[in-house]
Amino acid sequence: MNVRIDPPWTAAPDGVPFERVEVASGAPRCPLAYRDRIIVHTLHDGDWVPPEVLEWSGVAPLLEDGRLEADFREMRDWGADAVAQALAEGLGVPAWHRVRLARGVLDFNRLPGCSPAHAPPLTRFALGGNFAAALDHSQKRHLLERYYDGISDGMEAAIGGCLLKIAIHTYDEHNPTLTRRPGLSLLSRSDSYHRGSRLPDGLFDPLF
Repeated sequence: MNVRIDPPWTAAPDGVPFERVEVASGAPRCPLAYRDRIIVHTLHDGDWVPPEVLEWSGVAPLLEDGRLEADFREMRDWGADAVAQALAEGLGVPAWHRVRLARGVLDFNRLPGCSPAHAPPLTRFALGGNFAAALDHSQKRHLLERYYDGISDGMEAAIGGCLLKIAIHTYDEHNPTLTRRPGLSLLSRSDSYHRGSRLPDGLFDPLF
């Protein structure tokens, strides 16, 4: 007997790559003057794979042999959305934001471009891994123009006028870089770093 197991992602036709999630009003724990100037967001807990992408011929083998599902599960920051929701409620901000697009399709936390399938994790561009290797040039360009740029436009609108941006990530202790991380860490970066410093050549993020 054949048993069909539904894929772990959402493929709704009306999905959006970046969205605002409203938070039920409660007792704010930050001054009211700053409630609309703090943005909490996630980048890698997205569960949406656009239906058009699943119909591309090059993606069919990834669906059949399970590589797309394996990448989806391995690359996702599981639980980050739940942490962002709880933090937003605790701060008393009106909403938080999230990237809905699955990281296995496109990683917005990387520079726009395409990496070889086996590129080291810390040097990858937005498109990489098994998924990017299965696409032709026009499909890669379509992903960047429609979804990467779409997320970028939404993020830019969301952070306009904000004083503090908090990005939530979760990590697997068996991550490909084999780095050991504490149970909770806070990485901070001032605006002056971006305005007065230059990233060393060859490094994606020296503060990571």
